[in-house]
Amino acid sequence: MVSKIQKYLEEICSLKSGDAIVAGISGGADSVCLLCVLREICAQTGVALHAVHVNHNLRAEAADDQQYVEELCNKWNIPCDSYSYDVEGYAADHKISTEEAGRRLRYEAFYEVKDRLAESGNIKIAVAHTMDDNAETMLLNLFRGTGIRGLRGIPVSREDIIRPLLCVRRSEIEAWLKTQGIEWRNDCSNDTDDYTRNKIRHKILPVAEAEINENAVLHMNHTAKQLALAEDYLAGSVAEAWDTCVRPLRKEPGCLILDVPVLALHPYLRRCILLRAMQETAKTAKDISAVHVEALEGLFGLQCGKELHLAYSMRAERTYDGVMLRKRPDDAKRSRQCRQAAAEDAGIETIDLKISGSTEIPGYGIFETRVLHSGKRKFCEFPKDRYTKWFDYDKIKNTVCLRTRRAEDYLVIDADDNTQKLKSYLINQKIPSGEREKLILVADGKHIMWIVGYRCSQGYYISESTENILEVRYRNGFDGKPVS
Repeated sequence: MVSKIQKYLEEICSLKSGDAIVAGISGGADSVCLLCVLREICAQTGVALHAVHVNHNLRAEAADDQQYVEELCNKWNIPCDSYSYDVEGYAADHKISTEEAGRRLRYEAFYEVKDRLAESGNIKIAVAHTMDDNAETMLLNLFRGTGIRGLRGIPVSREDIIRPLLCVRRSEIEAWLKTQGIEWRNDCSNDTDDYTRNKIRHKILPVAEAEINENAVLHMNHTAKQLALAEDYLAGSVAEAWDTCVRPLRKEPGCLILDVPVLALHPYLRRCILLRAMQETAKTAKDISAVHVEALEGLFGLQCGKELHLAYSMRAERTYDGVMLRKRPDDAKRSRQCRQAAAEDAGIETIDLKISGSTEIPGYGIFETRVLHSGKRKFCEFPKDRYTKWFDYDKIKNTVCLRTRRAEDYLVIDADDNTQKLKSYLINQKIPSGEREKLILVADGKHIMWIVGYRCSQGYYISESTENILEVRYRNGFDGKPVS
């Protein structure tokens, strides 16, 4: 057992004298085996070994388990840190399952010890997952529809985490411990079918091995290795496709634009892109499955403006160029109040534009204005700069202000003074709804003089009869780019 695990350990990580391993020890057969084997391997290689026990306080026997681990470590002269958590309380506070709460708190304890040993060189955290755990995980992921990545099962190593027991069966471990005369603690919760994993452990895998193939678990682990290699190879193609078809919305951190070319990808690559986009937006991969991928994929076939509400408060919207994916606010109704809140968040409340001076919008830039008097001269040269505009100053009826859009806004679209609702103009220009809320407007009451970065209202065009011109120059910041 020791030589088998030592050989496997050498394949997955390189440890030398002066390094350290932090081992998670629950007191069960698997973790006791891990501790026993690592004790011998570390003694041979000069690697320091530290044990960590986490008491979840979920069972009456939890205190006895903690005492057993502490006594075993004391007997074998292995430093041990014990942690006690209110897992049920943590789960309730964070609205997660007790399983997930326990996992988070365990790793929190492991990393706390690892950080304390930072001067010990290369430090790994060892956990006691076995081939059986891997097979159970593969089936769990298969039933959830997580694709190839999920069917890879439990990774042998990931960053600081190593799993030296993924090369052995649970039955091997228990048989070996008995030959060594080493006892272990039994977790009675593993004997029930309260958890999905236990149902797979007690009802599905035993039937598979007894009635289908006695080496089912072994074969599943071999398949997991092959799938891991295939997925690693495919990851390169996915990364290339991502760079081509996905772009962040510069104005809104965390918002992704999935461009229409994603539809031209091979179906596998397309679904990988969509899955990754949701995982990055949600900041988690947990519980995002094939159902969500198919729903997002279907949105591409709908008309512009259609929306899809997904897990983790994600909202996908069909736009002219593809699909916009973002986290949605709790009050996602498009109302004047929401637009006002968005404006306030961006620091763009209604601001009077200072004439013949500068007006700053924090985080956006500066508007500079001046009034030009024609006298007897005629203005024939117009500014060609996209962010410098001239307006007939004598036509302005109200105080000129800077703000975001409102429901009754309009602009003049031709020389005959025909008007168009601002909303209609923005839709016709194929400006995504999320970006419309953040556009900066130069307004004369409800009449929009200038949609900064886009067009001006023809109602303020200068003519031969214009006597005074208001020049407005927006510099240092539209879309984060300096304006010449």
